[in-house]
Amino acid sequence: MAFPLDASQPFLLPSQLRRLAEAVRDAGPHDEATWIEWKSTLDLRAPHARVHLVKQTLGFGNRPPDEAAKRAGGYGYLLVGVEPGSVSGVDSIDPSDMEQDLTPYLGPDLVWSAEHVTLDGKDVLIVVVNPPRFGDPIHYLRKGLPHSNPSKGARFVHAEPPLTATSPVAGESGVAWRVAGRSGRAQYGAAPPQATGFIRRYPSADKP
Repeated sequence: MAFPLDASQPFLLPSQLRRLAEAVRDAGPHDEATWIEWKSTLDLRAPHARVHLVKQTLGFGNRPPDEAAKRAGGYGYLLVGVEPGSVSGVDSIDPSDMEQDLTPYLGPDLVWSAEHVTLDGKDVLIVVVNPPRFGDPIHYLRKGLPHSNPSKGARFVHAEPPLTATSPVAGESGVAWRVAGRSGRAQYGAAPPQATGFIRRYPSADKP
């Protein structure tokens, strides 16, 4: 089922972001795509929230530029506090505090912002990630994070591209990418499919 909102243009103004949150509330449960994701709620000050926000933001930043440009002007959106059929809301947090908290993990090259809208009387967080461009570096985790499920005995760890080093955690790197409505971690030894747009510095049609 298609997402119930025209995504031919980006959502940047407060009124546009509110319409986006309304569309998520009115969407079907399987309408997530490579340009948008939602989470019913998160305690934004808890460590597991940082893991989720960092992974999803990196994933949006590492999409193929040509594919990303097909929806919402290439922007990526993570909404927290709303899901299809329900608005749970989140405790509001100052965007500058969130930026200060997440930037050490995301690095200076990935451009994003934290916005808040009110929907059904509750606060919804919207993380807006700028469009990826050809020639951008691959965005990777700059600082170690605890694994979102410590019982697995693993960590979501620092790693630098290219993905050819021996992994501190077997098979996992600190590069996240996004495909089919979800974000995942790249595997060492092979660049993720979504990273090919960054490895090739320009579209093939522009090559001499």
